[in-house]
Amino acid sequence: VRVLSWGSGKQYSAAHAEAKEGWSTRLYRRMMGRLIHNAKTRRVFMISIVTALALALGLVISANINQPLQAVTANMQQISQGKLRTMESQVVLRSVSPRTDELGMLGKAFMQIEEYLEHATDAAGEIASGNLAVAIQPRSNQDQLGTAMKSMVKQLNSLVGEVSSSSHQ
Repeated sequence: VRVLSWGSGKQYSAAHAEAKEGWSTRLYRRMMGRLIHNAKTRRVFMISIVTALALALGLVISANINQPLQAVTANMQQISQGKLRTMESQVVLRSVSPRTDELGMLGKAFMQIEEYLEHATDAAGEIASGNLAVAIQPRSNQDQLGTAMKSMVKQLNSLVGEVSSSSHQ
């Protein structure tokens, strides 16, 4: 038996102290026990809600990045097969290019590539149809395709001029 000593020097057993404890103290302890249990339950509930929100936010962010990347990748594959300016590519690029993040920059660069290839295709079509007066301007000093096409037109004009002058002789 545990013995308790109170300020007056009287000694009480633990059982006697519990018996002296009033109903209000027992009620208080029960209520505190429930509150602690409820607080733990609330904490677990809040952690679950925060975890669910974090997962949902992660899915939204992932879709916001993944869908445009998949679309741009599909369009690049079409360009690698020679298909320029398909309807799908236009829809995707219109949705991606207004963005101000890296995906927007990627969409704008992709649109510029398509535009460049479309101009090169149009020029090649003009040359193939016999129009050697087509003006080809390379976009930069590093523009290998533009430089090659300009050189090709120059060489073809030179050959046509030689054939024309030799036929007049």
